[in-house]
Amino acid sequence: MKILVLLLASLVILSQAGSLKKAQTVQEVGQFNADHQTSRNALFFYDASKEDESGVFNKVGNFINSVMGNDKKVSPTMQLMSRISNETDTLAIDSSNPDFSQIVKLFEVTSSPFSIVFNEGSAIIKETPNENTIKKI
Repeated sequence: MKILVLLLASLVILSQAGSLKKAQTVQEVGQFNADHQTSRNALFFYDASKEDESGVFNKVGNFINSVMGNDKKVSPTMQLMSRISNETDTLAIDSSNPDFSQIVKLFEVTSSPFSIVFNEGSAIIKETPNENTIKKI
């Protein structure tokens, strides 16, 4: 019974947090930015060829695995991505994917990982993400 209450409370908390989505197309990036012109959001650039991203884009699945003791080690980059998405809606963009090369250039991404946080359409943070990035959001 306690586990059920804990699960339900956590699901409510997770539903109130920002969302994390992986961009599949260049058009998705444009649509994400257009949809968030009046709010805060983030773009998180990372190199998928260097990261194990399995399960990262499923918060409920990650939570259930951690409760059940099936939690696997997640890289620092993926942890930061998840933590930023807890603060604001976040779109993850694979900077190693050639389809996104123009997006990487457009946003002047200088390293991987790299995050850009927007408030009402204006970039307020552009940096390699770290613990201070989360505090700034």
